[in-house]
Amino acid sequence: MVSDLYKRITEWTASLETFYFDELAFVIFAVGVILAVIVYQEHRSLKREVGERAKLQAHLVRSERMESVGQLASGIAHDFNNTLTVILSYSDICISRLPDGDPLKEDFRCIQSAGESAAFLASRLTGFPARSLPTRNKLTLMTR
Repeated sequence: MVSDLYKRITEWTASLETFYFDELAFVIFAVGVILAVIVYQEHRSLKREVGERAKLQAHLVRSERMESVGQLASGIAHDFNNTLTVILSYSDICISRLPDGDPLKEDFRCIQSAGESAAFLASRLTGFPARSLPTRNKLTLMTR
């Protein structure tokens, strides 16, 4: 009877240890799966953020490059306009001083026309960073 009781207690204890280790293994496995899912989601999130950051960086570099080119073009156009102002002013003065029948008057009108075309091109260079063509409006300086 004692040996039978000892045998039953030993079997019961063995079943408890098996049950305990099976439960512990399941809990460890479940925690491992949960951690694996969390690490996978964080990896995907980080990968997405790195991709977005690379796209934003490339866009920033392109924007800075366009801004630099625009500033260069604007500076060149400004200097070119200064020279054109002198050419257009002197051609206008010469046209106003020459008599109506003078053949040089037509030459100065050609110079003035070419200068105005160049001024339009320079104004397009000035508007280059904005990616739009400037609008041209007539301005009347003298009223009669």
